[in-house]
Amino acid sequence: MLYILYRFGAVSQEIADRAPEIDIDYLLEDLPKMIDSMRVRCDRLSQHQHQFAYLLPQRQRHQ
Repeated sequence: MLYILYRFGAVSQEIADRAPEIDIDYLLEDLPKMIDSMRVRCDRLSQHQHQFAYLLPQRQRHQ
């Protein structure tokens, strides 16, 4: 959403003034990559959790 607002000039003057300081162009380019990377890592952790749960003895799973 911020990307759309920023690209079409619909952001507040404060954000526009501080854009170079916070390097908003880099953030807008890199943020989707970071989110995708986190999503992949979360999926992997979930898979590992299921694999480890399967390896636990039956009695430990139901405690």
